[in-house]
Amino acid sequence: MRLRTLEPSYRSHGAPPGDADDEGERTAPFELDTHVPGGNDPVDTLAQAARNLRTMIAAARLKDGRPPKSIVLLSAEAEPETALTAGNLAIASARSGWRTLLVDTSNGQAVQTRLFRIEPGAAVAPLEEVADLGAFVQQTAVPDLFLLSVGGVEQSNVGGTVDPHRFLEPLVDDFDLLLIDASHTSTDCPLSEAAEAAIVVLRQDHSTVSCVGEMIGRLRMQGTPLLGTFLVA
Repeated sequence: MRLRTLEPSYRSHGAPPGDADDEGERTAPFELDTHVPGGNDPVDTLAQAARNLRTMIAAARLKDGRPPKSIVLLSAEAEPETALTAGNLAIASARSGWRTLLVDTSNGQAVQTRLFRIEPGAAVAPLEEVADLGAFVQQTAVPDLFLLSVGGVEQSNVGGTVDPHRFLEPLVDDFDLLLIDASHTSTDCPLSEAAEAAIVVLRQDHSTVSCVGEMIGRLRMQGTPLLGTFLVA
């Protein structure tokens, strides 16, 4: 399946409701990297863990009683594991019926575009220069799952002048869940500050207590609730 940029807008090309006719399309194998087994191997350990994580998100509530709609995944010395967790969690969320947007903030490394096999040359939105990020949203091979790649999002690149909330707010209205993969930008990514909640991913026998403590401290200072930590072996 050849992936494409949706035109004129992803908003008018939502995945059709599931019924008997398109059930086969929803369960057919997807053209995905083997590191995101959630698309084709539901019994894979990582795919099952992602579903458990999605269940935790579904049960989570913010202080005002609302479920979080935008969640950032941060790396505690576990960049590859965080990116893979974000991709598999996005698949689990979409397959559960949530219209899901996965935001890749990898600053040109295109982690998620490689995992979801978005064709080379796919548009990357420079955060500080784009008024509407929705124009850069692309559909993946997984029904109900969309991808947005943004570049130039380091605080040092934008001088702290970007208000990330103005980018996320219009997108929140169009999706049931926004997952922000900040695996390669960590808390330096301004979009992470706009998320309503966070999950910190750890690598077994690698992530240090000091790194995790520092990251949790940053989240506390910026007022972002921590849903929990996710340990990858």
